[in-house]
Amino acid sequence: DISARCMLTIFSLFATKTEASLLRMLKGSPDVFLSGPIRQYITDRGGRYILLYLGFASVP
Repeated sequence: DISARCMLTIFSLFATKTEASLLRMLKGSPDVFLSGPIRQYITDRGGRYILLYLGFASVP
């Protein structure tokens, strides 16, 4: 079992920090080295990985 909290914290970092991949936290693209392996782990065990894109809201 893995905790969703740590995964959400990591995803939040990459979602809010545009320079996060430049911090050398990963060897390359977050899609290839972060969410890709997690997605593969979930689907290999019969789970579903659903990505919802709701867009970005502009703040006045």
